Amino acid sequence: LSNWLLIGIVTLMCGIGAFYYAVAVAKPTYEAQAKLAFNSSASGGLSLPGELGALAALVGTSAGGRDGPAATFEDRIKSRDFILEIAREASLFADPVFNPPFGQPGLVRSLLLASGIANAPNYSEAARVARLVSRFNEATSVDLENNGIVVVTVTHPDPDRAAVITNAIINQSLDDLLASERKKSK
Repeated sequence: LSNWLLIGIVTLMCGIGAFYYAVAVAKPTYEAQAKLAFNSSASGGLSLPGELGALAALVGTSAGGRDGPAATFEDRIKSRDFILEIAREASLFADPVFNPPFGQPGLVRSLLLASGIANAPNYSEAARVARLVSRFNEATSVDLENNGIVVVTVTHPDPDRAAVITNAIINQSLDDLLASERKKSK
């Protein structure tokens, strides 16, 4: 009780700091998810009845489940070619989260540029694409659940953009799978 003023001031300062952090510093992020279920007969794996599948799992052999399109789905989505295919549809190059402007030079670099000792950095298209692919892979996750369902999750500060990007990923993936199946059937 003798330090009630100190306790009150510290409590008030912590409350003000928490409020400032919640309002000004913390930025909300949103997730958009899509779930895909692949036909088990299309997986190409051996389909075993329940008890035999469990017995095969105990022995350490696969009874199908992770073969086929579901197993390669994440590799396909995280590939550079796939990202560039959906970049136009999802406007990834115009999105400041996936393609932020390159940073301003520091104080020393600014002085060197002003004096003419150093040249202004010229970022190539390859550097922009590499950064876009890196940011896309950080913001996108693909999880394969035990029952064969693939969950695609995109994290973005704008919920509408997260949904647009997730839909672009799913649409392109389904188009690729359909083209693959048509090629197999021919």
